[in-house]
Amino acid sequence: MLGWDTAGRFGYLEIRYDDGRGGYSVYFLELWRADIEGLGFGNPCLARSVAFAHFPLATDSGVEYFSDLDVVYGGEDPAFDNIQAYDLWLRGSDGSAKLVGSAEPRAVHVRVAGYFPSPFENRIAVVLLEERYSFEGTELFPVIFGSNMSVGFQPAEN
Repeated sequence: MLGWDTAGRFGYLEIRYDDGRGGYSVYFLELWRADIEGLGFGNPCLARSVAFAHFPLATDSGVEYFSDLDVVYGGEDPAFDNIQAYDLWLRGSDGSAKLVGSAEPRAVHVRVAGYFPSPFENRIAVVLLEERYSFEGTELFPVIFGSNMSVGFQPAEN
């Protein structure tokens, strides 16, 4: 993880030795956009690293947020595509819920690893790990979704 900047961008570095290629890949995500796209830090010296955390996420208001994956199994080839799609939800201890992101991976397994909180605003970068088949076996690939923790939570239905 490289860190957050004051504009809400989150950057991370991935070192991958895959299929004999290897090397470094640097990703910059502007997580406040609905359509996440790779962007560079406007001013790298403003980037600030934070500690990786695990759910539940506790807030000052007393509400705890938990990650929840709704996974649809049954891809075209059950030997290689066990996961057809998934939705990442954040669910509050007060019954509120928010859909953070969706994906249709070619993955065998997916799990929520944790999150990086922004030091500048009430946002988090949720890190998922997708296990996919690679050259010889399987490999873990990080997937990151951003969430503003101040908006978008729907109250519990009675």
